[in-house]
Amino acid sequence: MPNINLIRDQRIATKQLETKTKLSLIALMASSTISLGFFGFQVIQTKQVEGDLAKVIQQHKEIDPLVKATEENMNKLAVLRPKVDTLTSAEKATRRWTRIMDYIATNTPPTVWLTQLRSIRPTPVDQVNMTLTGMSSNNALASEALTRLQANRDFDGVSLNYTSEDVSTTHSGIKFELTARVAGTAEPLPKEKEGSKT
Repeated sequence: MPNINLIRDQRIATKQLETKTKLSLIALMASSTISLGFFGFQVIQTKQVEGDLAKVIQQHKEIDPLVKATEENMNKLAVLRPKVDTLTSAEKATRRWTRIMDYIATNTPPTVWLTQLRSIRPTPVDQVNMTLTGMSSNNALASEALTRLQANRDFDGVSLNYTSEDVSTTHSGIKFELTARVAGTAEPLPKEKEGSKT
């Protein structure tokens, strides 16, 4: 009988070994399947990244000429900027003088005659001073001309320099002189360059 027990123990050991082998095989198959799935996922992800990279490279190739053209235009604009600024300031100054002349033409009292108009800038950084000389029949009209010029936004300040009676052979009246500082005509002081000594 002891032989029977031995056979039974051998069968149980063999059965356990078969079970362990099957479980190991199942575990190996499962881990292989998971590894294969993970590897497949990585391959798919790599292909998607490569596809996205190819699209970005293609877009870069398409956009690159536009970027270069934009940079060239910016360089051209930088070269032209001083000229454009000069033309813009010249246009602004021209419009200012047109506005001033139109204002004087429409706001001079009816019996006031302007006989002289001159402008001068004492120094390059000062405002332009405009001097108007004229005739009127009385002081009140000269004062009205002063008041009307003071209302113009193109002037920082208007002052009466003098009035005097002017008697000529044909008529008599009041001679006057007004001075107006033209707003926005002062130039900034030039900036000193680095390394220059004054």
